[in-house]
Amino acid sequence: MLQMRIPAALLALCLLFVLMALALVGCEPSKAVDGPRIRSYGQLYAIGIAIRDYKEEHSQLPDKLSHLVPVSIGFSDVGLFYVTNKLANHLSLPAGWETNSSIIDEYSAYIYVGRTNSRGVIAFERTNLWQPAAAYPGKVAVLFSDFHVEYVPIPRLESWMAE
Repeated sequence: MLQMRIPAALLALCLLFVLMALALVGCEPSKAVDGPRIRSYGQLYAIGIAIRDYKEEHSQLPDKLSHLVPVSIGFSDVGLFYVTNKLANHLSLPAGWETNSSIIDEYSAYIYVGRTNSRGVIAFERTNLWQPAAAYPGKVAVLFSDFHVEYVPIPRLESWMAE
């Protein structure tokens, strides 16, 4: 009978790879929960790019988000202002959302500050937009004056807006 001996170092290395693979699979965030937040984050970033373009063209920030349409955001892309997902609290779109840009300011998923405050906040997700089961509970995506977006805890954002 022929016996093969596996060197202990090779066996330990194989075991280490298996454990690392299991750890990586266990640590991967759920795409089903994270996805809608990432999409909203991306939409806010796209709105930020449109605000930046508007500012470059008009030498000032727009007075309202609706002023971006159709100058910086075409009617075909007006869906950027709305979030409809099973993890969002507002599932339905307002009537006429595709053609009436004036309703953006009231029904958009984002609050537009319209000016740069001391913290540089330009716009942010509505604080009641997401259900607790959504990724990053207690945080909202915030667009800053340098046009980057990041998640900020709601209490911190509220204190910034009160300043």
